[in-house]
Amino acid sequence: MARIAPLAAADCRELANVFEPLERRLGVVPNSLRTMARKPQLARAIAALGDVVHRPTSNVSTELRRLVGQVASQTAGCSYCIRLTSRPPVDSQPSTQEKLARACRFETDPCFSAAERVALRFASAAAESPNRVSDDLMAELRHHYGDDDILDLLAVVSYYGFMNRWNATLQTDHEDAPLGTAAPPPTLPGCEPEPVEGGHR
Repeated sequence: MARIAPLAAADCRELANVFEPLERRLGVVPNSLRTMARKPQLARAIAALGDVVHRPTSNVSTELRRLVGQVASQTAGCSYCIRLTSRPPVDSQPSTQEKLARACRFETDPCFSAAERVALRFASAAAESPNRVSDDLMAELRHHYGDDDILDLLAVVSYYGFMNRWNATLQTDHEDAPLGTAAPPPTLPGCEPEPVEGGHR
């Protein structure tokens, strides 16, 4: 159960213009944002940031941004964000749904390209604490992406870093709306985190 309950829709009317685009894209207003609605300025700021970091560019598509958020959340172990990022955008292609369902296997699954693999490797390393992004990984990333693209990828990871901590700390409840066929449980079979010596991931 959530440690702080999200506000009901009737109590969020002043944020209708913030929530409506999210509901159109996701099919639901996330409980994380309805909890933030208790602090309207924060909800507006985070929604605006989310809009910017999910906006596609020529080399970093909406699909890749969603995958980066999924892998960063898997690395952080935030079950709420894992499940929410597994929800394909309303207008997504079947290939996006397939990749979201297989994101935890990006290193070996043939549906991911070499460029996607290195971007998701970067997402996982950047989401770790302490950070695991090495010079070698940056060099590998630059084979596929320019500096502006790398900043776009890191912005997505950083956005989900905030959301992962917010939702894991508050134990945000999953939305009542069904998440659809592409939504996996928090840990997919074969995607269990590797044990970390001396503690938990």
